[in-house]
Amino acid sequence: MPSVDSVKVAVRVRPFTQREKDAGSRCVISMNSSSTSIYDPKTPGLMKTFTFDLAYWHPSGHQT
Repeated sequence: MPSVDSVKVAVRVRPFTQREKDAGSRCVISMNSSSTSIYDPKTPGLMKTFTFDLAYWHPSGHQT
């Protein structure tokens, strides 16, 4: 009988580095319990949404 292997995929949003903060970088990611969305600030309304098995938001980060 063949074995069934499964792979779980996780994503983690890290906090901005000091260099990113100094450059005025903006967060382009939003998360909820079932999906992670990334938007292009240069193209209003353009958003890509992905689903992962696990998603972690950095606890001291700012969620949009």
